[in-house]
Amino acid sequence: MNGSDARPMLDDRVSSPLARACFDESPQPMWCYDPGTLRIVAVNEAAVSCYGWSADEFTSLTVRDLHPPAVIPTLEGMLSSISSPRIRGQRIQHWRKDGTLLEVEIDAQDRIFDGRPARLVQATDVTARVRAVDALEVANARLRALIEAVPVAIVELDPEGLVTHWNAAAERMYGWSAAEVIGRSLPTITTPSGLDGLHQMIADGFAGVTVREQEATRRRKDGTLIDVTISAARVVDGSGRPSGLVAAVTDVTDRKLAVAALRESERQHRAVADNVPLLISFIDTDERYRFVNRRYEVMFGLPRDAIIGRTLREHVGADAYERMRPCIRSALRGEPVSFENTLAPLGGTPRNVLVSFMPQVADDGTVRGFYSITTDITERKQLEEQFRQAQKMEAVGQLAGGIAHDFNNLLTVILSHSEFLLEDGTPSDERIADVQQIRAAAERAAALTRQLLAFSRKQNMSPKVIDLNGVVAGMEDLLARLIGEDIQLVTVAAPDLKAVSADPSQLEQVLVNLVVNARDAMPGGGRITIISENVNLDEDFARRNAGIVPGAYVMIAVSDTGVGMAADVRERIFEPFFTTKAPGKGTGLGLATVYGIVKQSGGTVWVDSTLGVGTTFRIYLPQVRGVRAQEGAATLPSPLAGTETVLIVEDDDAVRALAQRTLVRQGYTVLAAINGRDALLIAGAYAGPIHLLLTDVIMPEMGGRELADEFGRTRPLTRVLFSSGYAGSELSQRGVLPPHIAMIEKPYGPDTLARRVRDNLDERPRRKGDHTNARPGTALVR
Repeated sequence: MNGSDARPMLDDRVSSPLARACFDESPQPMWCYDPGTLRIVAVNEAAVSCYGWSADEFTSLTVRDLHPPAVIPTLEGMLSSISSPRIRGQRIQHWRKDGTLLEVEIDAQDRIFDGRPARLVQATDVTARVRAVDALEVANARLRALIEAVPVAIVELDPEGLVTHWNAAAERMYGWSAAEVIGRSLPTITTPSGLDGLHQMIADGFAGVTVREQEATRRRKDGTLIDVTISAARVVDGSGRPSGLVAAVTDVTDRKLAVAALRESERQHRAVADNVPLLISFIDTDERYRFVNRRYEVMFGLPRDAIIGRTLREHVGADAYERMRPCIRSALRGEPVSFENTLAPLGGTPRNVLVSFMPQVADDGTVRGFYSITTDITERKQLEEQFRQAQKMEAVGQLAGGIAHDFNNLLTVILSHSEFLLEDGTPSDERIADVQQIRAAAERAAALTRQLLAFSRKQNMSPKVIDLNGVVAGMEDLLARLIGEDIQLVTVAAPDLKAVSADPSQLEQVLVNLVVNARDAMPGGGRITIISENVNLDEDFARRNAGIVPGAYVMIAVSDTGVGMAADVRERIFEPFFTTKAPGKGTGLGLATVYGIVKQSGGTVWVDSTLGVGTTFRIYLPQVRGVRAQEGAATLPSPLAGTETVLIVEDDDAVRALAQRTLVRQGYTVLAAINGRDALLIAGAYAGPIHLLLTDVIMPEMGGRELADEFGRTRPLTRVLFSSGYAGSELSQRGVLPPHIAMIEKPYGPDTLARRVRDNLDERPRRKGDHTNARPGTALVR
């Protein structure tokens, strides 16, 4: 054969025109190779087209060159094991010139080429078929793995009813292993009552009826029963004849238990929702009600069926809906939102409510609607208003107390100097009348400061255990004269009224102020009723009234049939200087004084008023049980003069001067200092005894308490009398002074000061040698 000839001739047995035509025109790739050298000596056009080499390139290759390295061992085995002159259907891999692999089946037979033995090879490309088979095997493997992996029992029966497949889930579900059931009839997986249904389902399945999610009860190998759902369909062969029945069985025992538990939970949640003191509803994304609780029904007087399905707009009305619309949009975006609103319950007064929209969001973030939770905050709003009012009253009280303290210093000076002028003057002196007017005006101013201190709860009180019925009875004649003949006074006293602890004179002032206020509210006459009774204030009352502790109280109510008050007036009636009377007809301190006295006595005041109907003030004071009312013993007045030494410490020059003048006139030896440190210097320089330290409480540099403590160490025999424009109870509450300390409150006059100094010095016998060497009636001023 010529090396350049791509189409060599075969020998006589294979080179006939017919044989050559068959070789060349065969659609299957064919070549001829030398068995000794494995060199390809002839190739047809199909091989050139299939493998990509030209005829010349082909005849330069050996058989090994057609095989990838991985299959060379297989090729060697084939070549060495050839014992037959012909090979049929031998599977092997070839590769093409471009490197792609082919799956081929080889048919080979021996021939004579150029007088030498040769082998004729025909290659059939089975790549697509092999890949299809491989893919089918992979798919089948995957299907088998899936069937074994799914938690659903897969059971297959043949037309004879014998089990042909029983997956791992079926083993777990029923308790029988695959080895125990495959090739046999179904084990006893049903109860006797369900056997007919099982047979019917199998018959229907083979008849072509597809079963979907049929519920049944099945028995496990250990005898326990389970709830299942069954889906089944028949399998047909290529000719369309039934070849089997496949059933997928799901154990729904836990799911049914969970559903039952969920329904019970929903029932319990509904019960809770129906019994909580909240209005609860659920509104879907179409803004329609899907659930309302019982309280919602009661509030609106409608059954649930009449609300569920309605839209928000239909239920609340167009105006309310427009106000709520921004909040609704926020809730439907998944944003919680709260807002205050007003609801008018069926047949009731409007209530303040807090509405919260709480979105219901699915796991994928989708908003399915929102819960509307409505809380009645009417009482809370009332308490907040009470608290704000109490804060305002406290602030005003602080201001009033401070003003009263400063005024007391001024009034002390005015009253004392008025007394000096009156004592020194003669009845014929024309200026005596002027001084009397000054004193009268100062006394009225002092009364106003006492009212301010009463309002600010900073006045001194002398509480006693008293019977309120006795206080009212003792004042009936006075009250009747105050109100006049056109007003009827009615008292209704509880026969077993409990005692209270209060200052009787202060309570008398409370009654007078309330009765006068009622009188002024009835310019055309009417009726005033005073009622007393024992009451128990419960947690609900205390919750609605800030500052009240639940318990037993005595209530005294003063009612009138007057003009009543509007809400805005009622909110301010206890403020000092607030009055609805004409100018010059009232100071605006009467009810403020009532408020302060009652609060300082541990009680509270409650007012109800309706325009055109009248007003009722209710005063609640804590009961005192098991203690009899106290009665004070009369005491004889002691003389005012003295010869002892008194050290006056007062930072107000005018007050210090009048106190010094008053005590000198009474015969005392007086030392005067402007503050605590000055007093210590004076006491240190003074050799004689100091019998009384009269000191202001609040002073710069060193206060009265600190000064008294220092005197207790250096002059333990010196008595101490404090003075202040603040009440002793106020100073005790602030921790400035201990309670029950000897004290004189400003404003005071000369007689009052002299009496308190004398009483303080006379409280105990003087020790031997405790006397003064100074000349009586002198003043020593540093």
